[in-house]
Amino acid sequence: MARAECGPCAAAGVDCRAQQHPVLEKVYLQVIATHSRAIALYTSLGFKEEGRQIRDVKMESGEYVDVLIMARFVKR
Repeated sequence: MARAECGPCAAAGVDCRAQQHPVLEKVYLQVIATHSRAIALYTSLGFKEEGRQIRDVKMESGEYVDVLIMARFVKR
């Protein structure tokens, strides 16, 4: 499987497991704010930004970047 295809498959697997869990109602994730492809994928799966951790991660370049906290309800 090509690397570009792994993200959607992994996200779908997590979503499937979350739907089947008897107690779990909401799923959270964290993503680097500059990772636009991942953010687009998560948004397409119904995740919404719920918070931002400012300058939370230091990249190899020495630059600090924000981390987004995203979540979605798996049961309504």
